[in-house]
Amino acid sequence: MREQRVSRRVLVTGSAGFLGRHICRILRERGDTPIGLDVRGDDDAPYMQVVGSVTDLKAWETAREVDAVVHTAALSGLWHPDPTQFDVVNRGGCSEAARYAVRNKIPLVIISSYTVLMAVTTTEETALTGAEVRNPDELIGPYAQAKRRGEIEALEIDPSAVILRPTALIGPGDDGPTPPMAMLRDVALAKLPGVMAGRINVVDVRDVAKAVLSVLDHPQTEGPYLISGYDLSLKAFAEQIARVAGVSPPMLEVPTFMARFASRADHLLAGWQKRDVKAPRDGVELALLPVTFDASKAKAEIGFGPRPLEETIKDAVAYVQTP
Repeated sequence: MREQRVSRRVLVTGSAGFLGRHICRILRERGDTPIGLDVRGDDDAPYMQVVGSVTDLKAWETAREVDAVVHTAALSGLWHPDPTQFDVVNRGGCSEAARYAVRNKIPLVIISSYTVLMAVTTTEETALTGAEVRNPDELIGPYAQAKRRGEIEALEIDPSAVILRPTALIGPGDDGPTPPMAMLRDVALAKLPGVMAGRINVVDVRDVAKAVLSVLDHPQTEGPYLISGYDLSLKAFAEQIARVAGVSPPMLEVPTFMARFASRADHLLAGWQKRDVKAPRDGVELALLPVTFDASKAKAEIGFGPRPLEETIKDAVAYVQTP
């Protein structure tokens, strides 16, 4: 007789975000009970939500008794008007998640970022596997540096925590949108005249959510795990989006020196006009690094497998083209 699976209560931080919402959806579909913790509420969420910051101890304790924690909450952009907030939220939130897990003696899965693997000194073609150990000062920008410091502090507090490092998330359901999905949206709506001569690795947000649940189901696993999908030039990525969307692809491929110049100009104009930066310098530098990504460890140990890229792009395009 097949053993009946025991339902669990899982606290998901960043539950109103792109990845968090998919994790909560899958948890419910398989009979678990998600508890959301986010600075903004999700009006459509059919489960308990705690509206608050992951840096606030009271918000954590409001969630009460749970069986596991999945920490996805973070400032996800590569630019912020106050860069110190990356440290406050991305490092501080990780530390609070680890302390909460230790206090309650429950498993913790932390969603970090592939950017913690990308050293500013990388000049030759390099295949990243996730085994690379970087000092925060080696990384590009305050976002990646704070993410890495958060990893380090969390593991000092809770050595059993498992870290997942996904690459650029795409797929349906991103209302932000995140930078990769903003690019996909603009290409699909024929609003992007050109792309820079850089690279991207994209992975379906739904496959990352499944990887998270696989770790929860196998607590003996030891990370960190790189969760990557497909390596592409930005030009090739845009062309695939345009083909699926039925629009003309961006005509221009912006050379490296122009991309860097345009980014610096955007930073200056943003400061003068009191607006957000549209082309963060750190994003340009990350896209220009000569790296590829290899998720072999996640495939072998937690059964991760990216679905066909065509399927992901088709579903993402359908989402952004829906009025």
